[in-house]
Amino acid sequence: MGAFSEIDGIRTPLEVDPSLNEGIILVSENDHEHIDRIARVKGLEVIRLGGLAFKILCVLDPELVHTYGPRLTKEQKAMLRDLPILGLASPSAGLHDYAAATVAGKEAGAVVSAVDGNPNVKTGPGEHGILVANNTRNHGIMVDAMQK
Repeated sequence: MGAFSEIDGIRTPLEVDPSLNEGIILVSENDHEHIDRIARVKGLEVIRLGGLAFKILCVLDPELVHTYGPRLTKEQKAMLRDLPILGLASPSAGLHDYAAATVAGKEAGAVVSAVDGNPNVKTGPGEHGILVANNTRNHGIMVDAMQK
C-alpha cells in the first residue's frame, strides 16, 4: 500500500528521495562511537533524537521533527531548515520498534537493515539495531560506521 500520513482524512504519501547524498542522519541521544564516524563523512550531519519510532517517522516525513522543537538546539533547528533528513542509525531497538521501522521504511522506498547490513531481523536475546537510509550509498556509510 505504501507509506502515508493521514490527517483529517487526507492521505499524503511518504517517500524517501534516493537522489540526496548530503543531509542529516538521525541518531540516538546516547554516546556511541558510530555517531562520530558518521559525523566525519563529508556532507553528513548528525542530530540526536530519542525514540526510534519517532526517528523513522521523521525520516519519512521530515516536517514531524519540528514537533520535537523544544528539545532541539538553535543549531539543530537551522540544520533542519537547510538540510534534508537522509536516514537514521540506532544501535538498539525493541523488536516492535524494529518491525514498525522496517515496514514503514520499506513501504516508503528506504533501504532498511540490521546494523550489519542484514535485511532480516536477527533473533536472539536483547535488542536489535536498525539502519534506515534514503539510498544504498548512505546505507553503506552507516553499515561501515557500525562495524568498526
